[in-house]
Amino acid sequence: MIMTNDEILNITKRFPEDFSEGIQSSSEMLALSPETIYYSGMGGSGICGEVMKDIFSYDNIPVYTHHNYGYFKGKFRGNDVHIFSSYSGNTEETLNAFIEAGDLKNRFVISSGGKLLNMAQENGIGVLKQKEGYQPRLIFPFTLGLILKFFDYFKKHDIDEKQLVNDLKSLRNGKETVLKIKSLAEKFKDKFIVIYSSFNTHGVALRLSAQFNENAKLLSHTAFYPECNHNEILALKQLSKMQASCIFIKSKFDNERVKLRMKILEEMMGKEGIDINVIEMSSDSVLGEIMSFVYFGDLLSVYTAVERGVMAGDIEEIENLKKELSKK
Repeated sequence: MIMTNDEILNITKRFPEDFSEGIQSSSEMLALSPETIYYSGMGGSGICGEVMKDIFSYDNIPVYTHHNYGYFKGKFRGNDVHIFSSYSGNTEETLNAFIEAGDLKNRFVISSGGKLLNMAQENGIGVLKQKEGYQPRLIFPFTLGLILKFFDYFKKHDIDEKQLVNDLKSLRNGKETVLKIKSLAEKFKDKFIVIYSSFNTHGVALRLSAQFNENAKLLSHTAFYPECNHNEILALKQLSKMQASCIFIKSKFDNERVKLRMKILEEMMGKEGIDINVIEMSSDSVLGEIMSFVYFGDLLSVYTAVERGVMAGDIEEIENLKKELSKK
């Protein structure tokens, strides 16, 4: 059954509450300090790993994401953590990665059920249990709450969980924010969206791009600083000829040279007549800012679906592909 736009919007608006519920529902806690985190998952389940890259980059903890069959090759250290995430528990690529990984230390599973959960329980592997009844991308805030509690992130960074949740509620209820989201959605409804961010917020950009794809059925592209200054900058004149709108995700925690690069490129793009839209958040913490960026983008993607007259909850093509694969 296809979920209506109103249903998708109502679930999306529950982002702060779902995030809080994820934090409170976690009973699994990591008993070591991770040297490296390896995260396997696809689509809505995999994007948490990309956002984790952003969050943990400030702690100098590498997060390697795996969106494929098979598993990472090489030697692992004793304090490396391996996470396998599949909301349904039946994602083909993630199941294959889990089996291919073999009997590694510090394996954990994120799932609501299915084969992955069963295999984890049979082998005594720790499980971060998700609640049921969601499409995978919509469970994101709950899952991230589970993960951050699992890594004891709030205590280590002296972050008030309740205040963070209240800040997200304030974002949802802010009149200026809602007006900006609706204005951008109307502008973006028939555009090709190009999203620029720093490397440290690239997971945020990937989440926004995927949400435009899934909710608004809109094509988008991401690039990050400073890498895009060494190649993509040469294609700006082509971008000016397209029906495109650009989003600049600007973080107060970005490297100062990255901020300068963004300013210069924004001026160059403006001279080419390219539509530029800046998204900034006022949070004082890295986590608060990242969560606010994601929540803003999630809401924007659903409102864009409404403006486009498409069904945000229609994932027919994904389901059809799964059916065809199951026949082979």
